[in-house]
Amino acid sequence: MILPEWISSSRIVLVAPLNWGLGHATRCIPIIQYLIENGKRVIIASDGDALQLLKEEFPDLIHHEIPGYDIHYKYPSMVANMLLQSWKMITRVKAERKATHQLVLKHNVDTILSDNRYGVRDPSCKNVIICHQINILHPIKAFAKMASAINHRWINQFHECWIPDFPPPQGISGELSRAQKLHHSRFIEVLTRFKPMDMPIDRDILVILSGPEPSRSRLENILLKTLDGMDYLMIRGVPSAQIPGHPNLQNFMTAHELNRAICSSRVVICRSGYTSLMDLIKLKKKAVLIPTPGQVEQEYLARLAEKRYNSYFNVLKESETAGQLIQQLTETLSTI
Repeated sequence: MILPEWISSSRIVLVAPLNWGLGHATRCIPIIQYLIENGKRVIIASDGDALQLLKEEFPDLIHHEIPGYDIHYKYPSMVANMLLQSWKMITRVKAERKATHQLVLKHNVDTILSDNRYGVRDPSCKNVIICHQINILHPIKAFAKMASAINHRWINQFHECWIPDFPPPQGISGELSRAQKLHHSRFIEVLTRFKPMDMPIDRDILVILSGPEPSRSRLENILLKTLDGMDYLMIRGVPSAQIPGHPNLQNFMTAHELNRAICSSRVVICRSGYTSLMDLIKLKKKAVLIPTPGQVEQEYLARLAEKRYNSYFNVLKESETAGQLIQQLTETLSTI
């Protein structure tokens, strides 16, 4: 992690990750730790599972709930989901800005680090957006160009854009982070809360679930059928009560616990979210990647990771029928 020198002059920093899966919150953890170690006062703002995770990791910090985007994946097409909920996103961004201004006044914030929250900025602060998806990918090039232009416009409202990746050509985000039109962007290297640990293997399979519903629950149900009778531990990534009668299911782990669990497992099964890839590459851990259906970004990242790190990753497509994925997954695990 390489942060700019000017961050040393910050005093009170508001860190606000997007609640869209847990990846945005988890990749903010090393930044928050760095700020605390360097004497900064840190205020955390988010909502839902992301806020709960950061409360668990940093119980001594001040936490605030701010309006969430509340985006649901009702349809297989990401385009359809976003278009049908675009007005909701716009109204939530406006609500974010209002809530952010109140927090800035209350805590005398001078620096804002927003992870993919476009409304978390304030004229009185140094505003930074943390984002790896500078460009929007889509099979229809005209749509991709239009969506990317809109995204650039949002990002350009911040003073800086921090890209959590290595500079090209070593980067793992590929075309997603190509930022020639963003002159205020900088690569800060990968963000991961984990460190390699030399540990004995305790189990064959570790499943890490995250992401929006209903896709998270759908994959969970498929994997429960697939892994029945196998040696596995599943981290469900939800704050709800533990499921009775399932000792190999756990809802949540702290960063240290999950670090140990990954290093002591033979193979990981997870979505191909960007933060998950940063963690796995850092730990050099073999994994089966199952992109969320309809998320072009995850599908692209999975293919790119499999190509560049083919000794670590196997990519499976979540089929329309659970039976097809079960068969593919069983065959894949037998070869790892």
